[in-house]
Amino acid sequence: MTTTWLITGCASGIGRSTALLALERGANVVATARSAERLLSLKKHYEGRIVLVDLDVINEHAARAAVEVAVEKFGRLDVLVNSAGYSHLGPFEQKSPAAFRAEVETNFFGVVNLVRAALPIMRRQRSGYIINISSSSARFGGPGEARCPNCCPNMKRPSAPSCSGPRDCRATSPGIQTKSPGSFST
Repeated sequence: MTTTWLITGCASGIGRSTALLALERGANVVATARSAERLLSLKKHYEGRIVLVDLDVINEHAARAAVEVAVEKFGRLDVLVNSAGYSHLGPFEQKSPAAFRAEVETNFFGVVNLVRAALPIMRRQRSGYIINISSSSARFGGPGEARCPNCCPNMKRPSAPSCSGPRDCRATSPGIQTKSPGSFST
């Protein structure tokens, strides 16, 4: 059986690399980015097994629509990879409240929106897997990484949607994991 993956943040970095790997291994992929136009080169090489979707992960309705695209086009959703995210670098006191909010909206609520959209499908299938890409610096931080460890320990890429997920999903099959690679340029 061919698996179907929905991957956020496919314009660059881990999201794009994951999409390419899944496609090379024969999977169907719903590749998302805020501007799907940036993904056209992927479609050229994998026509028929890839769908490009404009997705801003902070939009709950758009998250549900992306999941629906996977089911409508490929009949199921086997793997969700939450890779979209970012971090502002700089001294904590220089980061504006709006920048903090935007980061939390994308890195936390973006994951929440996609997980909430995918879980009903995976429960109905009694199978599925969710991978949330975080960052080791979300836990450890470093100089120039503006985050407040006491008020939001995973500010950079929150893994909280993964915390209760495995217990919550155990009886209905979807597995949830968070992967936290070190820093790198995307």
